[in-house]
Amino acid sequence: MTTIPAAAAAPADPAGPRYLRRPWPAILLAGLVGTLAPMIGDLRSGGLLGVGMYDDGVYFAAASGLVHGRLPYRDFLLLHPPGIVLTLSPFALLGSLTSDSTGFLVARLFWFLLGGVAAGLVVAILWRLHRIGGLVGGLFVALYYPAVTAGHTLVIEQTQTVLLLVAVLIVSRQPTRPQVLGWHRPVPWLAVGVVLGLLPTLKIWGVVPLGLVGLWVLFRAGVRRAVLVAIGITVAGCAVYLPFFLQVPRLMWRYVVLDQTGRNPFNTSLLLRFGDLEGLGAVPGGAPVPLVVLVGLAWLVALALACRLPFGRVAAIGHLALVVFLLNVPSWISHYPALVAPTAALVIGTATASALTLSSRVLRRTGAAVAGLTVVAMIAGQAPVTFGSTFPSRALEPVRAVGGCVTADDPTTLIMLDRLSPDLERGCRLVVDLGGYTYDRLVNGRQRARINNPAWQRIALDYLGSGEVAVISRFTTKRYASFTAKSRKVVDSWPVLARSRSWVARQPR
Repeated sequence: MTTIPAAAAAPADPAGPRYLRRPWPAILLAGLVGTLAPMIGDLRSGGLLGVGMYDDGVYFAAASGLVHGRLPYRDFLLLHPPGIVLTLSPFALLGSLTSDSTGFLVARLFWFLLGGVAAGLVVAILWRLHRIGGLVGGLFVALYYPAVTAGHTLVIEQTQTVLLLVAVLIVSRQPTRPQVLGWHRPVPWLAVGVVLGLLPTLKIWGVVPLGLVGLWVLFRAGVRRAVLVAIGITVAGCAVYLPFFLQVPRLMWRYVVLDQTGRNPFNTSLLLRFGDLEGLGAVPGGAPVPLVVLVGLAWLVALALACRLPFGRVAAIGHLALVVFLLNVPSWISHYPALVAPTAALVIGTATASALTLSSRVLRRTGAAVAGLTVVAMIAGQAPVTFGSTFPSRALEPVRAVGGCVTADDPTTLIMLDRLSPDLERGCRLVVDLGGYTYDRLVNGRQRARINNPAWQRIALDYLGSGEVAVISRFTTKRYASFTAKSRKVVDSWPVLARSRSWVARQPR
């Protein structure tokens, strides 16, 4: 990659409208859109406390466990590095002081703001390259469907997006002239390393963008600067990993590395993955093949335009590398493509800058029209975006009054009922990811579907039956049906305390 000096690295950018002569209006506009897009999606469906993701409840419950003295890996299964637990710990602490649902709500509001921060960072990175390009890139990441999906609730990709963009911003502002290389001004490079070092503490595949930015620093700023970045990476990684790893090294390695990398591949088609990567995940019924092909061709044009500029070439290389990586990961969820959101936005922004500085007036106008239509199409694409459903708090009110421990196959249920912290304080058993045992309890050394996994059946029944009340909402649904006929018979024998839609509160015998 290359830096973006104030007056070089790209053809001259026209002054443009008065409101674009300074970056702050564009940063604030993109930031506002990035904050509101996921929030509106929540408000149109389940509300700010809507449910349906599962992973967000897992991470928040793990953070609450840590706040109450339960150590991940030692005291409960967690299949991700501890970074997300530490990130959510302040909100879990707030939940323990007020109510779990309050802490969860404030955490979601913070996640909305992270979406705005990401959009503002894209504008700031590209501003010196091209003002309109910077604004278009910022609006793109604000409206890119995987980024909106990652921003509407507490998933890891949102924090990784912000960290990656912070690292790119710092590097892009550093001089690379030979006379200022070496050990001159080490602090920014150490800061880049610290920020990059946090990426794999959130999710192990954070090593991929870390490696890409590390190579950028090495080729553009030299070995000494790369060493400074490596020092920062090491410090950040050790600070987050070691306190947990030293407690239970074998368990942590097994959960975070072996269980994750050993997952059985999901049966997802390349067409679905390409459609999601192109931002078409919100298309009702799935994107048809012609649309996926058409948008794919548009992406190729954008990549070609971006490659006309030095910074665009690096953004394009980084984007393609992340796309290839995601096409080969074993599992697939709709928010996974958010990993490429930063590079996608930088490609679109530099492609816009390239198109608006072409020598032909016709081509420049065509580029401006396409950029404008892209933003309009992405705004229109938010119309069908909804997330989850409302939680049946009133119907499950009897569960709140239970004197003993409450268990649930989805920890979000305990959070919404404000039972998580009180139960932890009274010493109840903590299982934050019941489904995650699928990847850790092997059958003859291989993963098996839950319904064919006797070990998972035993763990699930043992945990759910350990409380005075068990709220089951996930593993009895058609999509996630996991109980064998024998296990289902046991669960169905427990008397019903309350019921609403897929949520059933039962009293184990």
